[in-house]
Amino acid sequence: MTFTNSTGPKILQRTVNVRTTEDGWVFTLLNGARLTDPADPLLEAATQVMDVLSELRAVGRGADAVGPADV
Repeated sequence: MTFTNSTGPKILQRTVNVRTTEDGWVFTLLNGARLTDPADPLLEAATQVMDVLSELRAVGRGADAVGPADV
């Protein structure tokens, strides 16, 4: 996912890759650097997006659904 931050004439775009593991989501930048600092606004925004997507995906699942909801 790509986040855009514009302050005045400057525009900054950051792309975050997301993959799932047994421990949850892993967020990385395009250069492979992992986002791990909970205070990082980029990590917070990416986590919030994934939380919402997971909730939306779970809404349409029936009672007979098995396994975690795919996002």
